[in-house]
Amino acid sequence: MTKMKFLGINGFEFTYKEKTMLLDPYISRVSNDSISVSRPNIVQKHIKNCDYTVIGHSHYDHAGDLEEINRVTSPIFVGSETTMNMCRYFNTPESRLVQFENCKPITLGPFKVTPIPSLHKQPMATPGEYISIPDSLASRSDFPEGGTWALKIEIGELVILNLGSANLIEDELKGMECDYLLVGIAGRDKSFCNKLLKSVKAKNLIPCHWDNFKGHPLEEPEERISVSSFVCEIKQIRPDQNIIIMNPLDELNL
Repeated sequence: MTKMKFLGINGFEFTYKEKTMLLDPYISRVSNDSISVSRPNIVQKHIKNCDYTVIGHSHYDHAGDLEEINRVTSPIFVGSETTMNMCRYFNTPESRLVQFENCKPITLGPFKVTPIPSLHKQPMATPGEYISIPDSLASRSDFPEGGTWALKIEIGELVILNLGSANLIEDELKGMECDYLLVGIAGRDKSFCNKLLKSVKAKNLIPCHWDNFKGHPLEEPEERISVSSFVCEIKQIRPDQNIIIMNPLDELNL
């Protein structure tokens, strides 16, 4: 059985066959640039095991805790060239770095991850990329987007599709079917839900990236984006769509 835990924002923990994979695990949830992006004690509280860490894009609210996760669990990191160079900043061995190649499946123990070209929602804060090792990863502005991917995650017979930002390339996802669609809803435009449901058929849809992560801990996330409004938008297009609402730290047996 696969267990999935929601870690807030676009963060998820998947456990299967005694292996753990993290997706976009930003736990620290700092409120401003006056303090470090990552808070080690918070990461250590919530991240106990990790064999693989996959990053869909490299903004701080997806990748800000990588250094501490590396120190605690020493996982294999998977992501863009920008993410790889961030990992090199904190001296991750090359043997634990796997860079995305568009639409090429990556086998990670019992998990298979396929990065599919996608788009970040607009307007986008902190564009850019790292083609070499950055000088600093201290503040939020040190974490550029570095490209955005939708991620097809296969775990046994399960197919999970994640869109970590509320945008997509319709041709890349056209005809896609999945058991679970994990979709970021913050910053979506009026056409997003229609384009999403025209492109993807999902048995279950789980909205994410709705919580107020700026200074609000996982235990008290609060809404930054109305989940009920998103549900209404989806139901207007596809009334029979099954939608599962997860709060941070909720677990689901898939």
